[in-house]
Amino acid sequence: RQPRLDGRIVGGHRINITDAPHQISLQTSDHICGGSLISKEWIITAAHCTFGKQANQLRVRLGTSECSRNGQLLNIKKIVQHEKFNYSNINNDFSLLQLQEPIEFDETKQAVKLPTQDQEFNDGDACYVSGWGSTQNPLESRDWLRQVKVPLVNQEDCNKKYSRYGGVTDSMICAGYMQGGKDACQGDSGGPMVNGDGVLVGVVS
Repeated sequence: RQPRLDGRIVGGHRINITDAPHQISLQTSDHICGGSLISKEWIITAAHCTFGKQANQLRVRLGTSECSRNGQLLNIKKIVQHEKFNYSNINNDFSLLQLQEPIEFDETKQAVKLPTQDQEFNDGDACYVSGWGSTQNPLESRDWLRQVKVPLVNQEDCNKKYSRYGGVTDSMICAGYMQGGKDACQGDSGGPMVNGDGVLVGVVS
């Protein structure tokens, strides 16, 4: 089953790119996935977003709150997909994208903070997922960047919840509300989940 690349942030609110200047939109002819700047020339996204694609088929829009206009639209030089990415269970769902040329940072374009090697994240920690996508309300534009707050979920509880889909692996982290109502959906794939300090906790899969 091919992952759908069309979804939405549910129960979130609009934000400006200056609130998440690491956020980028990965595009073919349209927005397909999110991603995060990790340096002036590298972006992290989800491997299922780049799977089967060549660098020249993809572009990145950055420095804008709207995925369809403004900011910069840049070409990609290279895709580095996680060598152990597994398409069937979406394990190790990471890709790195190298921009054709390094960018200059400003208030709309900044690298996300990366965790230290021994950094721990705890159950219940508040995290923030951002992205573009259709929303539950058809009157709201899908072109504007949105964010939702979600708590980290205990790994064992999450594994039980996903048991009929094969469970979760050690390279996965779970966040969201067990009762539903707020979440990231498929079109936010590849985008960032950061904690309250702005440190990258995970990539939306």
